[in-house]
Amino acid sequence: MINSTRTTLASAFVLCMHGASLGQWAASAFVPSGGLYEVEFPRPDAAYIIGDFGYLYKSTDAGISWNVQYEFGPFASLSDLQFINADTGFVRSVQAYNYRTTDGGASWIQFGPGMKLDIVGQTLFASTAENDTTRILRSDDLGDSWTTHFAHPHPGGEPYLFSIIDAMNAYFIEPDELDRLYKTSDGFATIDTIVSFMGDIVLQEEFHFTDTTYGYLYGSWGSLSQPSWTWWGGILHFPIDLDGFGVLPVLDMTFNTTDLYASSLYGKIFRSTNQGTSWTAQATPTLGPLHSISFANDQLGIAVSNVQVLYTSNGGFTGVQQLEGSGPGISVHPNPATGLARIDADPALALRSLVLIDIHGKEILQLSTTARTIDTTILVAGTYFLRAGTDGGMVTTKVVVAHDR
Repeated sequence: MINSTRTTLASAFVLCMHGASLGQWAASAFVPSGGLYEVEFPRPDAAYIIGDFGYLYKSTDAGISWNVQYEFGPFASLSDLQFINADTGFVRSVQAYNYRTTDGGASWIQFGPGMKLDIVGQTLFASTAENDTTRILRSDDLGDSWTTHFAHPHPGGEPYLFSIIDAMNAYFIEPDELDRLYKTSDGFATIDTIVSFMGDIVLQEEFHFTDTTYGYLYGSWGSLSQPSWTWWGGILHFPIDLDGFGVLPVLDMTFNTTDLYASSLYGKIFRSTNQGTSWTAQATPTLGPLHSISFANDQLGIAVSNVQVLYTSNGGFTGVQQLEGSGPGISVHPNPATGLARIDADPALALRSLVLIDIHGKEILQLSTTARTIDTTILVAGTYFLRAGTDGGMVTTKVVVAHDR
């Protein structure tokens, strides 16, 4: 299987304006110790990045600032970071161990043996190949014990590249049979073989079906858009064409959004509203490879490349004004707030709406654009986001409520 070279990106989220161009993603001021590998963003107040020297970083403000949450050790070489909620997550190390946390990354428990995981709800799946049998394993207790979900005698075979959709539906690839894709729609009781008419499948790091129609194979640094989009029940597969020239590979994708997002080489992030048929580029403040991307909801996203972290508070759309230093924006005073807080907005924004959102992305209050105040005495203490709709797009700022109700 193709392994991608690891570089990293760490950047911070600031609202600003780039002269004539309107930026869509902003860079964090965070400077990591070494490179960054992967980002996971399970909730607006809980984002995680793994990087060099076994560092796990955590952000509680949607990617603006980061701190070291845990150190696995300088030779850990972490990969396959996944979180199923803000507290429970998994990672794999080069020493062939899996690790699990249930307290937001503060502590980790080792369980083995270093398998690549696919997670559906609270159920873990993995594939192994030993004793001339290739298996898909299942764990219903977060990895403490495993049972054989599917077994196939296959001398000299390798673990499957697979995607479990639900209890009945799954797709998988045998690395030594790249002219076909396998499918089950009855929980592995029977297996259907789908022969590829487009030539052999090119193995890559990630394989994910969102449902029984749309699937994605991606994660290669190769040329000619080898990341492939499969559809129509997996019958056909074609290269994803991000840039219109068929030469830009997909390094990562995120599926926790209404639309699809893909990160790629040369600092490019792309968005698709039609399951990958066509893509629109979004501007970023970097030219480096963006090899990992994750969204907490449709608005809040984080991407990493080299030693930068990028973040967006409006889904990467144009209209959020980005510029270093100054520019029209909104602010809340006092912040943290303990009573009545005042909303200050630059007149150039032409406010159309003001909405207060909680850390889960849920709308809490619709506020008056004329009164421009927030009565925080009716709110539970914690972190919120004030989102302002303007003629130029959306502008977001963080609001901290400090009292106890």
